[in-house]
Amino acid sequence: FRRVLFRSITTELLTKKEKLEDRPDKLQVEKTIDARLSKLSEEFARFASAKTIDATPVSVTYDQA
Repeated sequence: FRRVLFRSITTELLTKKEKLEDRPDKLQVEKTIDARLSKLSEEFARFASAKTIDATPVSVTYDQA
């Protein structure tokens, strides 16, 4: 019984250690995603505030000479 309990506790601790060690990579990915979303937000705000240009269609003919 003690061996099983010891294995269980050891496995749990090693799993938690691995998760903690993997965390810096996850934080870096989250920072990268946050930076990209921030840039996207800025670009969308710039696009949304752009002026509308009214265009008038013009008929163009091509004359082969």
